[in-house]
Amino acid sequence: MSHPQLSSLPAGKSAVLQRAIVAAIRAQLSVPWLPPNCRLPLHSQTQSPGALHSFHVQPLSLAHCSPGKKPLKEVKDYHRDILPPVTAQPSHHASVVASILEQHTAELSAAQEWDSEWNSQGLLSRLKPQANPHTESP
Repeated sequence: MSHPQLSSLPAGKSAVLQRAIVAAIRAQLSVPWLPPNCRLPLHSQTQSPGALHSFHVQPLSLAHCSPGKKPLKEVKDYHRDILPPVTAQPSHHASVVASILEQHTAELSAAQEWDSEWNSQGLLSRLKPQANPHTESP
């Protein structure tokens, strides 16, 4: 590896610096990575805070298609021509993943809640199987 600072040092100093870098990297790799909010003060020596980003969830507009139903032409046109891609919707690029995960979690929770209510109360809940947005309509 050729590094401008290493080549300007005498061979002895370059070798010492390179060994120090290798030792520091080896020490960092020997410790499992922990998210910043799980680190104890003793981890501060082995894990630098690095570039911390705060993730903010922002609502997303997603194109949804219902199973067994063909979307209206206007809806398809809107999704194709006007609705921005999911990656362009949040104001900060760092919020894209958090927003997608939150959206997915909300949809999954709603589906599980509906299934749980249907399986536990069934007809007593006055829900109809066709009302489940997560199954195909007969």
